[in-house]
Amino acid sequence: MPIVALDAFPFVIERVLAPLVRRLNVNWLRLHSVTALAVACCVGGLASAETTADTPLPDGQSVESGDLPLCGTQEWWAWNNPEAAAEGVAGGCPLQGNCDNPAIRDGFIPSAATPIKTIRLRIHIFANSDGSNPASNLAETAQQVAKLNADYLPHRIQFVHTAHVINNSTFRTFSPGVEDGAMKSTYAESPATQLNIYLVDTTCCYAGLGTFPWDPLALTASGGIIIDADYWDASNEVVTHEVGHCIGLWHTHHGVSEVSTCSDCFENPPGSDVTGDFCSDTPPTPTESWGDCDGTGGIDPCVDVAWGQQAANYMGYAGPPCWSLFTPEQAGRMHCWITAKLQGWLDLPVDPCPAAGDCYASHGTPGCSDAVCCDAVCAADTYCCDQHWDAVCAGEANDLCLGCGGVSTGDCYIAHASPHCEDQVCCDAVCAMDAFCCANQWDSFCVNEATALCNSCGGDVTGSCYAIHLNPHCDDQACCDLVCAMDSYCCNNSWDSICRNEALDHCAVQVITGPVTNPANGNQYYLLGLASVTNANAKAESLGGHLATIANGAENEWVRANMANFGGVPRDVWLGLSDASVEGTFAWVNGEPLTYIAWGPGEPNDLNGEDYVEMYPTVGAWNDMPHYGGWDNYAVAEVEVLICGDVAAGSCFAVHSTPFCNDAACCTEVCGVDPYCCNQVWDSLCVSESFVFCYGCGAASAGSCYTTHGPACADADCCQTVCTQDPFCCQAAWDSVCVNEAASLCGAPCVGDLDGNGIVGAPDLGILLGAWSTSGVGDLNGDFTVNAADLAILLGAWGACP
Repeated sequence: MPIVALDAFPFVIERVLAPLVRRLNVNWLRLHSVTALAVACCVGGLASAETTADTPLPDGQSVESGDLPLCGTQEWWAWNNPEAAAEGVAGGCPLQGNCDNPAIRDGFIPSAATPIKTIRLRIHIFANSDGSNPASNLAETAQQVAKLNADYLPHRIQFVHTAHVINNSTFRTFSPGVEDGAMKSTYAESPATQLNIYLVDTTCCYAGLGTFPWDPLALTASGGIIIDADYWDASNEVVTHEVGHCIGLWHTHHGVSEVSTCSDCFENPPGSDVTGDFCSDTPPTPTESWGDCDGTGGIDPCVDVAWGQQAANYMGYAGPPCWSLFTPEQAGRMHCWITAKLQGWLDLPVDPCPAAGDCYASHGTPGCSDAVCCDAVCAADTYCCDQHWDAVCAGEANDLCLGCGGVSTGDCYIAHASPHCEDQVCCDAVCAMDAFCCANQWDSFCVNEATALCNSCGGDVTGSCYAIHLNPHCDDQACCDLVCAMDSYCCNNSWDSICRNEALDHCAVQVITGPVTNPANGNQYYLLGLASVTNANAKAESLGGHLATIANGAENEWVRANMANFGGVPRDVWLGLSDASVEGTFAWVNGEPLTYIAWGPGEPNDLNGEDYVEMYPTVGAWNDMPHYGGWDNYAVAEVEVLICGDVAAGSCFAVHSTPFCNDAACCTEVCGVDPYCCNQVWDSLCVSESFVFCYGCGAASAGSCYTTHGPACADADCCQTVCTQDPFCCQAAWDSVCVNEAASLCGAPCVGDLDGNGIVGAPDLGILLGAWSTSGVGDLNGDFTVNAADLAILLGAWGACP
């Protein structure tokens, strides 16, 4: 046996020695005097071997005749498990099982919807061998169990019991630590399937002693609870305390009064999940005095902080006058330990299905002969299986078991002699078109109709392509065919999450409404159907746009009101914002600068890798989401509409694939003559018309392309050619540079015909002489000086032009 420090065990020497002597097979004398060996159970410190009944205990209590210390459970455990009980002395605070893990424990904290766990009790009431002086009676025992149930009901634990009186004077007055083994081995009944409780008068030491569920003895004859008869009545709750031990609770002062001071298992205020009683919502307190409902005060000696107080907790020592409380974490521990170790104690209802009797006719016994129908009715109306199968139950059987969707009708895709089938939606759809199937029998025609309606691509009742359903296929034939061509599982087995995602990614995106023009910016918007963000953006691009961008609060509100809530139906909608390219850097899909944001609280948070942005329909707040969104994301597409003068429309004097041009006045002039330029594209004809109508190219009054004057010139083609290269010639003046460019690009119609009248004559000579020594219009050889060389060229060309 390991040597264990005595200060780890707060009980008197005699209590320690008794089991030791038993283990050494030494004959242990029965003790008859409580004054000779009074034992302080579950209180801090050590008492002398000569402690008498009136000796003060360390916490100020005294043991008087008929006023025993409360509980022997903890010290019994400590003796039998010295290494675990040493706790901080041995290093660390030992765990007894998974239920000591707070994460696991909290998963068992019961709610109002948690099914009640009912534990079977077997209660042994001892009397003298002649039947006199019983420790209790059956009526009082029933009242005590009712009190136990009242204490545990808020925590979804209840008890059923059987009780009997045992006439045996040997154990009527019981010596703890001496007669435990003999009594239990003689009278324990099926300890693996019920909690045995022994009701006696103890000669000393405690009011009750239980067995922890992690103790290997818990489900053996050595387990169970011993209760002193003085603590057994309808107003007492010592048994509530002991049952708490048996289903997983330490004392609330475990970790303070029952471990070494300031050890690893010592629990400091305000409480801990991993020390002491392993419940942070039970503040650590020293052992309370019996009846001290204000709670033990004082200062924690280890951290110099005031103790918490919870005298009302059933697992403390303030006693029944104060008790009224189990905490949520204690309730979680009890449910966890019951599940982990004590399933055999649970009282489970007997299934009454199937039973004798027609399900569709009343009879005097519970249940009925069709197990499937019986289960369905009893799930809806427990009376039918608890009491008897009356006319109401028979009517419920007709409703639940027969007719469309009836649990006993048969598979919709297999012919059967009875009418109806078990899939109510499919059955209703088939019978709406073929009444025979619900009036007579579900024959092969009904099966074919069910297959067409319910079990084929495009079937009306197969289910949405964008939602998970157990049956294969979906209701959009084109989408269903497309997905099943990629993934046959979706049409052979079920339409699962992968099928749904494939539909969101690949099926044609529907246009719910649009185009709708936003008067504030002139752009057109479309509300698109369910789709992944990438599929939605591809659809937007096919419409000539992109997923919507938001420039300001007014635009955000317009999109929210008119798109996200179109037709009065709120929808989460994709926007064209993403940080897929650079995590944390959000950018609009069209490169537009991000000048406005409307994130919801705590967003964006990139939960599980969220890169795309949706708008909530309620207040227009934004949220980042993954590729598929919430599987119910619609989208808003935006098509930017250009107008005359729009800076993005392109030059009026260059071909581009969109309508309109960036000079509002010129654009209006051209489109007034040729609407095609503003309805379709700005092609080469629109460009030529811009030169004509906006620059004046080709106007007779513009002047010759070979003389200097104001902007433009009379030859439309030459004017356009020159001004395309040198816009100055049409925007400011047709100077000598323009004349030279005309000569070079267009070719003069007759060299020397400076006035453009088709004859080289005296007027042309005058023009040349007037520009002598300049770089003007008479510069026929292009050397930028009018001189004799130019004069010779003119005279050489004298006469009519060829």
